[in-house]
Amino acid sequence: MDRIQQTDIIATVAGMIKDYPVYDDEEKQNFNKPCFFIKLIPNLVRNTVNVNKNKLSIMLTYFPKNYMKRQIEYLKVSDEIRNLFAQGFPVKNRYLHIESIQDTRIGELGDILQIELETNYFDTTGYNYNDGYDIVQNVTVETDFKDRS
Repeated sequence: MDRIQQTDIIATVAGMIKDYPVYDDEEKQNFNKPCFFIKLIPNLVRNTVNVNKNKLSIMLTYFPKNYMKRQIEYLKVSDEIRNLFAQGFPVKNRYLHIESIQDTRIGELGDILQIELETNYFDTTGYNYNDGYDIVQNVTVETDFKDRS
């Protein structure tokens, strides 16, 4: 199983949003509206020595043009994202299922739409049991039974 890289997730999500420019979270100025900013909030939970459970929030922040700051615009964009990601999406040779989608309005004027996509997926830890250990080839078990008669 290939590990999923966060950079691949961002690239895939950004590529799926075709009608708007998508910027990473570090772009602070000189961006064209309407647009999305994308940010990942990962949470890794170790499941076993070989497997990690990844809880991931994908934050999509929508900035409309000034004349588009209306309820109907936010609902339209929210529906577009929900329809696009409701079932999940492929990342390389894996598939991420979306657990939930929620949105809220943020900013001083409540004029920025923030949509959170939540997903959980399992990934390998990269642990290789062959590294630094001898593999047991044969095991011999000797038992000694005493007669209790």
